Amino acid sequence: MMKRIVSFIFAILCLVGLTGAGWLPLVKSGGGGSPTQVRVTFTQITGVGSVTVNNASIGIQAGSGDPYDTSATPVELKFAGVSGFTLAAANSITSDWATLTVSSSTGTVFSGTPDTSEGGWDGYSMRVVYPATGSATPVVVIMDVAGGAVSYKDSSGIAGVAGYYKAATASYATADVTGFTGPYGTNRVQAVTLIETQ
Repeated sequence: MMKRIVSFIFAILCLVGLTGAGWLPLVKSGGGGSPTQVRVTFTQITGVGSVTVNNASIGIQAGSGDPYDTSATPVELKFAGVSGFTLAAANSITSDWATLTVSSSTGTVFSGTPDTSEGGWDGYSMRVVYPATGSATPVVVIMDVAGGAVSYKDSSGIAGVAGYYKAATASYATADVTGFTGPYGTNRVQAVTLIETQ
């Protein structure tokens, strides 16, 4: 009988979280540190056709090599669990959350506003460098374009944005690439309107 009473008291103490010496500690959730997930919103402006992207990804800019290289294999951005997207005019699409620490800041770490578009990017891989609030190291957003006009904003006024392009290439899963041309335009934001962390 006494053994049952002791077991019962022990169970109650664990449930209410009394964590005195020797008792089971409570695990706290969400405690501090940098956000570990990122998502990206892409936008197609009004008055143009749709754009199709076979694959998109994001990585941290490498500390050496080409400015469009990433420090590790880029993390693929998926959309409702699916690779790539087709985006009609006057629409936006936001990726699922992907596991990658890009900044010490939580929330919006980059925002831009495309205001025009340009075709002729069928089969191109685009690697665009974006500064991220809360990080000294920019991110690289990669789009392997299947076809359509891509929205952008030239002379965005956002220092540090730089886009690089290569024809007949798929590079969304490659960190170290060569032969890309750029930077193209002046501080050109390319389709990306938001980069967010949590």
